Amino acid sequence: MSLQLKKAVGSDSTTFAPNDIVSYEQDGNFLLGIILEFKKPKFKILNMRGRELDLSVDRFHKIPAHSLATDKNTNSEKAEALQQLHDAAQKQSEQIELEQIWEHVQDDNRLYSNSELTELYFGSDSAMDHLSLRYALCNDRVYFKRRKQFFEARSQETVEELRKAIANQERKLALRQQFVDLFMQRVSGSTVVFPENLQTFVRILEDLAVDAPHLDNPKRKEAKELVNLLCSNLKLEQRGSVCEVAYELLERCKHFTPRTNVVLPRYRPAIGFTAEQLIAAEQVKIDTTLGYQNLSGLNCITIDDQSTLDMDDAVSIEQTKDGYILGIHISDVASYVHADSILDREAALRATSIYCPEQTINMLPDSLSCDRLSLREGLERPVLSCFFLVDTGFKPTFLEIKPSIISVKKRYSYDQVEKLLEGEFNDLLLLYNVGTSWETERFERGGFKVHKRDVSITVSEEGKVCLSALDENSPARGLIGELMILTNHAIANFAVKHGIDLIFRGQEAPASNASTTNVPLLEGPANDYAQRSRLKRSNIDVVPMPHATLGLEAYAQATSPIRRYHDLLNQRQILGFLRNGKPHYSRGELLDLLEKTSDHSKKANLISRSSKKYWLLRYLEQRMQRTDRITATVIRNDLANPLVELDEIFMPHLIRLRRKVGLGEKLLLRIVGVDARYEILRLEEVR
Repeated sequence: MSLQLKKAVGSDSTTFAPNDIVSYEQDGNFLLGIILEFKKPKFKILNMRGRELDLSVDRFHKIPAHSLATDKNTNSEKAEALQQLHDAAQKQSEQIELEQIWEHVQDDNRLYSNSELTELYFGSDSAMDHLSLRYALCNDRVYFKRRKQFFEARSQETVEELRKAIANQERKLALRQQFVDLFMQRVSGSTVVFPENLQTFVRILEDLAVDAPHLDNPKRKEAKELVNLLCSNLKLEQRGSVCEVAYELLERCKHFTPRTNVVLPRYRPAIGFTAEQLIAAEQVKIDTTLGYQNLSGLNCITIDDQSTLDMDDAVSIEQTKDGYILGIHISDVASYVHADSILDREAALRATSIYCPEQTINMLPDSLSCDRLSLREGLERPVLSCFFLVDTGFKPTFLEIKPSIISVKKRYSYDQVEKLLEGEFNDLLLLYNVGTSWETERFERGGFKVHKRDVSITVSEEGKVCLSALDENSPARGLIGELMILTNHAIANFAVKHGIDLIFRGQEAPASNASTTNVPLLEGPANDYAQRSRLKRSNIDVVPMPHATLGLEAYAQATSPIRRYHDLLNQRQILGFLRNGKPHYSRGELLDLLEKTSDHSKKANLISRSSKKYWLLRYLEQRMQRTDRITATVIRNDLANPLVELDEIFMPHLIRLRRKVGLGEKLLLRIVGVDARYEILRLEEVR
């Protein structure tokens, strides 16, 4: 259409008379009405739905040169005529090309009335043309900005931005429909996989389903719209909260299974690795000639859980004429995961491997953490070896630390070691005696042991949760625990002696708390909790400090470089000194890395704790099929609601009671309700 702007058209008419047709908006809809009469200060209007209402003049817009035919006598006839006009105008508005009008007026920098733009586009300002253009202008999201009864052409830049935004929105809606189609297929039994370009819809549903803290209001709104759309397609009545409905939808399409850990979508840790990171891991070449001493003839063993794949420490003990030489061998990760490499940066972001009952999220790709850097049986591996002289009384004394090559001769599980320690005298019993001797020495220095009941959690493929008691102080676990403390202390002392900055750990002496120290307690959970509550938080710094619980003047974790980033940094410092005469990082650089990884470490620890709690609550859900009764011990009674430790799962929980209870008192409780997804547990006492 060829456009010619006519001058002096004037603004829209503002005089009103009975039988004039007006348009107005209500709840986002355009409606037509006819003026019946004026009742100051409002006009009585009959709308196209046959309803009479009073509107102020600023609520409606007059359609020029049009009054309703006088032969329309009844309200229903008038409403029908208005509806016909509305429908015809809506249909015509769909054919209007607003871009043509915008191109003619975009540089004028002024406001235009509806009548002016109608005259420009159609050549006249008839009622039908005026109304259809008004509908087009009011529905427009690109070319014109509405300013009350007038319209302003948007700038070229703004129009381009809006065009892109609308195109993006249209693409997103098309993708959403693809997601809905695949979702319905999965609900019907298909095993079709959601492709990468549709994962954003999966994630937003997950976020809503688990009530993720990072889900902001716009995303929450978008997720709710998707839930409504899916429920509409399924003809599913929504019951419960919108989070619960989203969870049910993900179960229906078999995305969430009984083995799903809701903590992972709630906090979104990095789980897999990028293609670039995996390629970098595959390109790592283990060089056993890189200044290592070949000690592959040593009788090295590993002791871990049966399911452990990332084995980063091995031990050896050899008899001498004066006693023994103890070797603690730590996988050399620092020589192959180079500082500031793509793998190192990812490890820093993860801070630690995360051990969940249903899966392990490794800090490094599996090809390294579970294979080429793991101390696997029968394979030569580069390590950082710490050696100790052990006298006939089994007292260890630090000897030296050096890079070496070892070959693990035998892999043991903790259960196997427990049985072997009960048998004839062997190397394992030697190691146990060294560990016991070292523990005694620590206690003589002021260290002490803090007890805590714990469980090991396993989750079957079908989602069945099984618990088994876990004793961290069992002979086998205690053996390895003490040898690792010994090694970490030796590395810390070595660093102090040679002026090497490490990430040290320390802990102030326990607080003297009258509420816990002056109340006699029976042995058990209440006493254990009282002792733990006196402990101060551990500290991390690049200068050494005493560790009260361990009874040591200097301590630094360095025995798990596959699993913990701080251990990797410490190993890098020691190897730098051994090979080049100086540590890899300056103190300032180490402090920067410590600060950068702090939040990542906290998040990983939160995920680990929350995952454990989730599966313990899932265990209670499954247990309720057998019984809703559970016993507990009061471990704190100075709060408004006492804190109890639940038997079987050894989890603390606040409970409302109608009576006072004593510390250490045993309670019989009823599980009133439990929902592991949202950490809900309601208990009441059985009297």
